[in-house]
Amino acid sequence: MKVKKFLFAVLNDFLAPIRERRAYFEAHPQEVIAALTEGTDEARRTAEQTLSEVKKAMQIDYFNQWAEEYGN
Repeated sequence: MKVKKFLFAVLNDFLAPIRERRAYFEAHPQEVIAALTEGTDEARRTAEQTLSEVKKAMQIDYFNQWAEEYGN
């Protein structure tokens, strides 16, 4: 029983800051939405750049090749 009480105290001390942050963000959902929106936008930009590089490397960049060839 002593070990369980000790473990309970240690876990509570460890989880206290996590619980505080969760409570803060639960009370401020607009900050969560803003962070998710910003992260999504950044991920989208990175993915678009990566996909463009992959298409160019694989020579399947049809639309950009067509624009370069025909001046559009």
